Amino acid sequence: MKRFIVFLFFIVFLKAHSLHYILKAPLFGKEGDLYINYNINSNHYNVSMRLTTIGLAKKLSKNRIESYNANGFIVRNIYKAKHFVQDYSFSNKKGHTEYLFDYNNKRVYKIKKAWKNNKLQKSYKHPLKFFTYNDFVSIYHNIVATLSKKRAGTYKVLVAGMENFGGTLLIEVLPKSQAQKVAKELGANKNDFIFYLYTHKKILGSKSGKVIFAVNRDGIADVVRVVDIPFVSHIDAILER
Repeated sequence: MKRFIVFLFFIVFLKAHSLHYILKAPLFGKEGDLYINYNINSNHYNVSMRLTTIGLAKKLSKNRIESYNANGFIVRNIYKAKHFVQDYSFSNKKGHTEYLFDYNNKRVYKIKKAWKNNKLQKSYKHPLKFFTYNDFVSIYHNIVATLSKKRAGTYKVLVAGMENFGGTLLIEVLPKSQAQKVAKELGANKNDFIFYLYTHKKILGSKSGKVIFAVNRDGIADVVRVVDIPFVSHIDAILER
C-alpha cells in the first residue's frame, strides 16, 4: 500500500475544488475512498488529499491511512514543486516525509521521520542526488500538459520520491489504436489520454508496479488502475460523478 495514494493522485486537480474517487476490486466491490481538495490560481497550486481503505485493501495495507499536502508555482503551464508532505500510519507504525525544493541552489532536501509503537525509529534530512521540479503531484499535470499531444513512445523524467530507484520515472504513451482498446477495458471514454507509469513500487503487492491512467479532455482522470495485485488482479480508482 506504500505510496498508493500518490499514484492514485495522478488523477488530479485541474477544474474543480474537490474530487472523490471510489476504489474498487473485481468481485470484492468497494475497497476504499480517495478525497482530493485543492486551490489553483494563475501561478500557484495547493493540494491536500486523504485515502482510506476497507475490505481486502484494508487487510493488504494493514489498515493504512495516508494523507498528503503539496504546493508549488506555475510557469508557462508547467507545475513546479516547492513543498511536498506525506503522513501515513498502519499497524503499529507511522511516518512523516517532506521534500523541500531549493531553486536557488538546485537542491531537493528530503526530511523523514518514522515511529514504531510511538517510539522514534528514524530521523534524517539530506539532499537528493539530483535536482528536479517534479514531485508526485506536479508530475501528473506535467505529463498531461507535455505528453498528451506527443507521439506514442516511452519517456523518462526525474521525480522526487523515486530516489530509491535512481530518481527516474518511466512513462509509456500508447498508440491511438491500443489506447482505445485499453480505454474500453477500463470502462473509460475511447478518446481519453491513456498512459502507463512504471513505478518499481510494490503497490498493494503489485508485482510490476505498473499503473494505468485514463485522462479526459479536462485533464482529470476518469479511471486509474493498479495492476498485478494478488487475489484480485487489479484495483481501480473510479471518479465519482
